Amino acid sequence: MNRADRRRLKLTKAQADAIERVDRWQSSPNSLKEGDKVTLNFKQITERNDYKTMNPLYCKFVEENKDNTFTVDECSKEGMARNMIQLKEDKTWLFWCGDLVKV
Repeated sequence: MNRADRRRLKLTKAQADAIERVDRWQSSPNSLKEGDKVTLNFKQITERNDYKTMNPLYCKFVEENKDNTFTVDECSKEGMARNMIQLKEDKTWLFWCGDLVKV
């Protein structure tokens, strides 16, 4: 979203960035299906600008499981965004499909 678009909609840069991020996440293709084996894309997750401000329990989970292999649980539960993935081994967290690497 460029400067003119933000002005027209009266959005701050942070608001426009958030909208753009959500738009990118929702439009990304999800090729994962139930039963697929995946690992966390550790580098991508930890290099995000806001990683240090994320839930400490989530960060701990990511760091402790960076080399583990997980199984994709139901991907399209009713009420769940199609790009949000739950893992069978740990149902505490939802992961964006772009943060998982198919093994």
